[in-house]
Amino acid sequence: MVKRIWWRRLALVMVAAGLLFGLYTGYTKFQLTEGMETIFTVFRDAVLLNVDEPDPEKLTNNAVWGILRQLDPYAAYIPEEGREQFQTLTTGDYGGIGALVQQADKYARVAELYEGAPAAKAGLFVGDTLVSIDGQTTRGLTITEVSNRLKGVAGSTIALRVRRPYRADTLTIKFKRDRVHLPAVGFSHRFADGVGYVSLTTFTHGCALAVEEALVNLEKKGPLTGVVLDLRGNGGGLLEEAIQLVGFFIPSGDTVVMVKGRVGKDEVALSRGEGRFASLPLVVLVDRESASSSEVVAGSLQDMDRAAIVGERTFGKGLVQTTRALPYGGILKLTTAKYYTPSGRCIQALDYAHRDKNGAVGEIPDSLITRYQTRHGRYVYDGGGVWPDLEADGGNQSLFVANLYAQLGFFEYATLYRSKHPSIPPVAEFKASPGDIADFRQFLIQKGYPAKSSMLRLTKQLRDMAKGEDQYELLQGYLDSADRAIERSFSEYFDKNLPLITTLLEEEIASRYYYADGRAAKALARDSVLHQGLHLLQDSAQMRRLLREISPADPRGKKVG
Repeated sequence: MVKRIWWRRLALVMVAAGLLFGLYTGYTKFQLTEGMETIFTVFRDAVLLNVDEPDPEKLTNNAVWGILRQLDPYAAYIPEEGREQFQTLTTGDYGGIGALVQQADKYARVAELYEGAPAAKAGLFVGDTLVSIDGQTTRGLTITEVSNRLKGVAGSTIALRVRRPYRADTLTIKFKRDRVHLPAVGFSHRFADGVGYVSLTTFTHGCALAVEEALVNLEKKGPLTGVVLDLRGNGGGLLEEAIQLVGFFIPSGDTVVMVKGRVGKDEVALSRGEGRFASLPLVVLVDRESASSSEVVAGSLQDMDRAAIVGERTFGKGLVQTTRALPYGGILKLTTAKYYTPSGRCIQALDYAHRDKNGAVGEIPDSLITRYQTRHGRYVYDGGGVWPDLEADGGNQSLFVANLYAQLGFFEYATLYRSKHPSIPPVAEFKASPGDIADFRQFLIQKGYPAKSSMLRLTKQLRDMAKGEDQYELLQGYLDSADRAIERSFSEYFDKNLPLITTLLEEEIASRYYYADGRAAKALARDSVLHQGLHLLQDSAQMRRLLREISPADPRGKKVG
C-alpha cells in the first residue's frame, strides 16, 4: 500500500515537471528528458534508500512547490483535498453554515453571518463562542480546523454548543447545512438623484450578470442618471467575467482586452451583447488592492474614455493564470499570459522574469515604461497599475479610532447592544443616540481600553528597557506621569473623533440586525471617495473635460496635461 502511494506521488511530480518543461518549445528534448529523469531518480532513491523513511506526500509537495517558486507568486499546486476550497474561490459556493469565525481566547467566535444562510436562520448571533461542534470541543483548534468542521454536505445535520455573551447558560443549536453562496455584489443602492451604486467584491462565476441584475433592480425604482462601479478591495478573479462586465457599458464589438502568451496565438476579446448601460455616465472606484480582473475593467474603460477612474493607483497585476488537471485530483495553476488593455499597455508592476542575484523581484524600471494614448488622445502608461483620472484616498484616518477598531471595541459593544435590544429601526432610520454614545464611552473605560492604547504600550516598553539598564528609579516618575496623561487623553481623543466613532458604531450595530447590507448602507455617509465620484457625475462639464483633456498622472512623476 505504501509503495503504491509513493509511486502515485512520484507520478504527480513527474507530470508537474513535464507540464512545466513541455509547455514551452524553447527547451530542447534533451533538457526536458534530463530534468524529468533527474527528478524521478532523486525522488525514487530518497523514498527507497534514505535511512529514515520519508513521507512521500511531503516530498511531493516540496518538489512541486520547489519548481513553482522559481516562477511567480501566482503559480500554485492545489492537492485533491484543496479542490473544494479552490472551487469556492472561483464560484463563491460551498457546503456549510454561512458564517465567518475568528479566534477568541482558545475557542472560535462567530465574526459574521451571511443573511439567509443556515447559521442565521438557526438563530446564531455574531459574538457567539463555539464551544463544541457535533460533540467535539473546539478548544485549541485553529480557525482553519474549525472552518473545516463547520463545512459539510448540504443537508447534513450539525450540532453546535455555543456560549452566548451576557448569558449564564450555554445553548445547543441543531440545524442542517446547505449550499452557501458568497455574493459577489457586496451592496447596491440608488441615490436620490438617480445614480446607481454597485460594489463588486470579487470576480467569480456569474458576477457580471449579478451586477447587471443589481442595476436593473435599481432601475425599477426609477430611471438611472449614472453609475458608480466600486472595485475597491477587489483582487480579481475570472477574466471572462471582467470581459462580460465591460460589455454592459460599451457597444458590441469593441476591444476589451488582449491576451498574449508564449504558447498559442494571441487572443483579442471583444465586447458582446447590447451594451445595456452604454449611455449612462460611469465612474469606477479603485484602490491599491484593486487587481487583475478589476484592472482589466478599469483599464479598458479608461482607454476607451468611457469611465472616469477615481481613487488610488491599482495593484499592478497584468498576469493571466490558467489551471491544468493533475493526476489524482490535483490542480496546477500557472501564469500563462499577460493581458493588455485596448491602448496596448500592460499594467504589470513587478518583473518576475528578471531577478537579481538574491532572487529578489523589482518593479518595471522607468526607462522601460511606455506611453500610450486613449481613444480621445489622453496619455496613459504601462508598468505600474492603472492610474486614476481623479486621485482620492479617503483622507487621513484617526490612529486612535483605528486602535479602538483593531482591539474590537466596536465589535464587543455591538455584541452587548444586540443582547439588550431585540430589534432596531430600519437601517435608513437608525441612529446611535447620545445615550448610546455615552454608554459606549463608559463600556470602553470599564473594559480597560484606555490602557490598551499604542502609546501606553510604548511606555511599557520603555519601562522594560529602563529596568534592564538599571535606570528605572530615575525614570519611573516621568513614565508614571506620561501614563496618567495618556489615560486622561482618552476622553479628549474620543470627543475629537466623535463623528467617526458614531458612524462606525452605527455600522457595527446595524450589521447585527441587517447583516453586510446594513453595514454597507451606514458606511455610505462617511465614504469620501464615493462622494467625490458622485460629485463628478453631477458635474457633467468636469466629467467631459476629464475624459477628453486631462491625462492621468505619469508614474515617473512627470507632469502631463
